[in-house]
Amino acid sequence: MNIQVSKIIILGDSKVGKTTFVKRLLNQNLNHEYVQTLGVEVDCVEIQNKIVNIWCCSGNINHNLYKYFNKSKLCIIMFDSTKHDNRIEYWIQYFRRYDQTTPIIICSSKTIDFTNLYYETIYPIFYINSFTNEGIQLIKQYISNI
Repeated sequence: MNIQVSKIIILGDSKVGKTTFVKRLLNQNLNHEYVQTLGVEVDCVEIQNKIVNIWCCSGNINHNLYKYFNKSKLCIIMFDSTKHDNRIEYWIQYFRRYDQTTPIIICSSKTIDFTNLYYETIYPIFYINSFTNEGIQLIKQYISNI
């Protein structure tokens, strides 16, 4: 049997829910205590007979995150839709500086009641709530097709 392995990069500011989102992808219980990711954390999940290595990057740009982008199949840019100061464009430009070809999707965390028409016309956008598990199945389905 030939098993496909993919690598996904997750970028976004600190405290936007990247680690919580990964825990949901892994079907793990949530830890409600905030623990900051330092550098990158790599987890592995099977989604529809595919092995997906998820590289969840720190929201701190000082960690030289670009060195983790090599051979990625997808970049997920996460933002907290409850905050007005999200830096979606910053993370898109940062990723594109080092990788011009890997597809990008945008993932709004913490609420599904958010609309950003500007980005919806350029990138696929997903609305999730990791606390309630809303939207997680849709993004898993998308990931299974990369």
